[in-house]
Amino acid sequence: MRKAFVVYVDLDPTPGDFHTLESAQEILQVVLDNRFGPYNPKVTLGPEEIQPENRPGRGAFVVCLDLDPVPGGMMHTTGSAIGVVHNTLQTQMPHYNPNTLMAPDSLIPRTKAPTS
Repeated sequence: MRKAFVVYVDLDPTPGDFHTLESAQEILQVVLDNRFGPYNPKVTLGPEEIQPENRPGRGAFVVCLDLDPVPGGMMHTTGSAIGVVHNTLQTQMPHYNPNTLMAPDSLIPRTKAPTS
């Protein structure tokens, strides 16, 4: 089952790796591919309605990934997947203050990720 999460991160205030939404998206994709490759992660820029209006320098991204198909896997439930993704981002990039939440229903994909 494919699920979507919203990940909020701070951006660099000066030119750097996380200076733009596009560069932050690329880096998040690399981090999640390295850690969760078998779960087919896909990071996209979050739509306008979830971008933080009152937090300049903070961006929202939608992270989609497949959950484990059998019970007992580290990402079998939505709650466990949120925790694992959040802990990974918090460990890899704590200075960007990552926060991971369940995405609104409108952002949850209705189809399985393509297989390679």
